[in-house]
Amino acid sequence: MSNISLVKSFYDKVSKLFNHAVLRLEVKEYSNTYIVDVAPLDVYNDKLYIELEKCFRKEFEELNTDASILFVSEKSLVRAVNPIISFLPTIDVEKEIKLEFSFNCNSINNENYSNSYMGYAIAA
Repeated sequence: MSNISLVKSFYDKVSKLFNHAVLRLEVKEYSNTYIVDVAPLDVYNDKLYIELEKCFRKEFEELNTDASILFVSEKSLVRAVNPIISFLPTIDVEKEIKLEFSFNCNSINNENYSNSYMGYAIAA
């Protein structure tokens, strides 16, 4: 399994618990370091996330003797500036956003609308 696939599998686990989590992965070729930028900060600081990260770090280090991994947050001095991949949450728009509105034709003052738009129609 490639390192990117490993990070993807880690994101899948994290996103099941934190549906708003975002991970960005940058690889520093010269040092063979994988930087995983975790957002938002409430995910990064959560005790459950920290346990997941510990388990993943152990798995990553067992499979990669020559690579290292660094987890950072928006408060860290080091950030994933040029990520090669970003894992973003998916949102079911129909489920998340419910548009409800009503329109009352009787509430419109016909004089105000007809006079203000009449000048623009003639000018055009």
